[in-house]
Amino acid sequence: MSSRAVTIELSAAQVGEVVRATSDTGDIAALRAQLIDMHAALAGDLERMRDSRMSGSLLVGLVVLASFPPDGSQVRISELARTLSMNPSTLRRYVLTLASVGLLGRDPRTRGFRLT
Repeated sequence: MSSRAVTIELSAAQVGEVVRATSDTGDIAALRAQLIDMHAALAGDLERMRDSRMSGSLLVGLVVLASFPPDGSQVRISELARTLSMNPSTLRRYVLTLASVGLLGRDPRTRGFRLT
């Protein structure tokens, strides 16, 4: 077996398109449907979260990304933190990371974020 690394580059627009296309189907939709109480969603999906082949942090990041309205409307971190039952500081780090790679945009006037 070869240990050569494989690199795939996608533009922010391509990643956003994939996320939007999958946000209403599959595992992301299943997690998104349970977002009223993030802790309950993660506890209910504990088996998957304990799978050593999976990245729990990445799953949370995808849930955060999938929680933004597909119509491009803005959401503030405080509002999203309440919706996801997440600590606002933790959520802010996820949101700022997603924004830094171009998946989310920020309006400095309203301090809201939206899908790009």
